[in-house]
Amino acid sequence: MTRLPTSKQLLVDTQILIWAALGEGLTPNTKKILEETDELFVSSISILEIKIKQAVNKLAYFDVSDQVNQLNAVVLDYSADHAEKYRIFNPKNRDPFDNAIIATALAETIDLLSSDLSILDTPIKGVRTINARQ
Repeated sequence: MTRLPTSKQLLVDTQILIWAALGEGLTPNTKKILEETDELFVSSISILEIKIKQAVNKLAYFDVSDQVNQLNAVVLDYSADHAEKYRIFNPKNRDPFDNAIIATALAETIDLLSSDLSILDTPIKGVRTINARQ
């Protein structure tokens, strides 16, 4: 079993937050990373994405704030600095939520824990992506 690298600060993508809330999908290594990280962050963009999915019945309801608290995470409000870093990082992934989360990690200079292959397959100078599928 491959051990994933740990980080002192880590931004989790939307899918990680969803998996944690639903109690499924998180690998043992990913759980260990979440436990060993000094500071976990969730982007307000992830909260928006989840609320939109819940509103259109594409995702079961769960209390997002409660889940953020259970992870002992801090919400990073999407800022002008984050928006300044925004671009389409991978022409094959035009998802605005993914690109906003990457921009947040870039602006904050923190690692990004993701299970999204379109994020993981994109080399992002200045951001270390950690594969949550391992």
